[in-house]
Amino acid sequence: MMSKHCFESLDRSLKDLMGNHDNKPFGGKVIVFGGDFRQVLPVITGGSRAEIVLAAMNSSYLWEHCKVLKLTKNMRLSSNNLFEDEAKDLKEFSEWILAVGDGRIAEPNDGEVLIDIPELFLIMDQEYPIETISHAIYGDADSLRRIQDPKFFQQRAILCPTNEDVNMINDHMFSKLDGEEMVFISSDSIDPSDTGSVNNDALSTDFLNSIKVSGLPNHSLRLKIGCPVMLLRNINPNEGLMNGTRL
Repeated sequence: MMSKHCFESLDRSLKDLMGNHDNKPFGGKVIVFGGDFRQVLPVITGGSRAEIVLAAMNSSYLWEHCKVLKLTKNMRLSSNNLFEDEAKDLKEFSEWILAVGDGRIAEPNDGEVLIDIPELFLIMDQEYPIETISHAIYGDADSLRRIQDPKFFQQRAILCPTNEDVNMINDHMFSKLDGEEMVFISSDSIDPSDTGSVNNDALSTDFLNSIKVSGLPNHSLRLKIGCPVMLLRNINPNEGLMNGTRL
């Protein structure tokens, strides 16, 4: 979630652009926001709980001008493609997620509380957790190698909390695919015109190759035929090639 200061800056900018003498929010323009306060709050480095809460949109002077519209219908549950058992399981999971978000699990909730997670959602095999979750999502390795339908991978994904987990699971799944491995590496040389960086011994090739941060691909990209990939940049939106597109 973005900090309230981003929206307040937008408010002031639109007022300046529109020459708003009535002091209407956002210069009189209608602005539509989307989000869920149950999810990740603004990130305040080293901030306390109070500072993080105060950075949220509902702590801004703009909040009193907002009209909140809530979604009430679970569209996934209304799908005609679900079997009765699938719809039942999905409904129970949706209700449990809402209860967690609303703080209705393990009441009373004073801000710090332990939540009992149903065994259905737990990885019980602590010795081989990655193999266990990959088998649950994609099946065994022999079946995986025989799959030719690209929709099989498009309809499945393993969500991870950190980039380190992403790299571990990607390497594990990649090893299960047959075929010749192709390796593509990033450009790892410094712009010669940047004399300050060229003469900096800390910016060695090994260091540049070791950088792994959010939003930036790793130095080495390993691919095989049939290996799904995801775009991290908007390349051609008209052709559907944008951030998040799976190929």
